[in-house]
Amino acid sequence: MTRVEVVYFPEGCDGHQQDEVARLAGVMEVAPRWEGDHYVSEKRIRQAGYRVVSIPESTRVRERPLRGSR
Repeated sequence: MTRVEVVYFPEGCDGHQQDEVARLAGVMEVAPRWEGDHYVSEKRIRQAGYRVVSIPESTRVRERPLRGSR
């Protein structure tokens, strides 16, 4: 059976990203939540998944790959 996953990473500062996660959580009628360092909202309908993820700047900086590494 085919599955479809749609993941959206909002742009902008931390506050804007978190506002967008909360806004879309309302549209999907779910509660946003923290998963470790990520603020997310998610809804699954049968084989479709919709997920909005905010990654705070402090996490992006800490997990940024080194140049030249693969």
